[in-house]
Amino acid sequence: MTSKQLDAALTRTFEAARWADSHGQPTCPKCFDAEDVRVVTQPSRPQVCRGAVPSYHCTCCLRYFASTYDTPLQQTKIPLACWACVVLAGRPGSLYEASQAWGITRKALYAMLRKLEPDHPFIGRWRQALKRAGITAEQCHRHAVKEGA
Repeated sequence: MTSKQLDAALTRTFEAARWADSHGQPTCPKCFDAEDVRVVTQPSRPQVCRGAVPSYHCTCCLRYFASTYDTPLQQTKIPLACWACVVLAGRPGSLYEASQAWGITRKALYAMLRKLEPDHPFIGRWRQALKRAGITAEQCHRHAVKEGA
């Protein structure tokens, strides 16, 4: 799987888990409207979130939002590949060894693990979606290291 294919697959599985209640249809977090939500494609509008996660605009309430809104990944600059690696691999035994193996700082890994509560419903849905798509922790790790996360 190429980098672009993996990014696309990570985005698809993330959004499928994020909007599982609305069958994958993006829903505005303010007015809960699903029919008037559009993907932001204007280059002049700054992205709400970094990486492969798209931004959306609700034409009903005029709110801009990212699909990471109201999830543990909200306001993160860490790529989806790193998050997927941690979600699939679970809690590491040692922060030092895991941070060196995954190519991220201990501080970033600690912040990620604090946000990833094991009983959070989103994390379980995303883990299942990643496994159904055939994405492994090793693939995410190679991609994250290659991208220099």
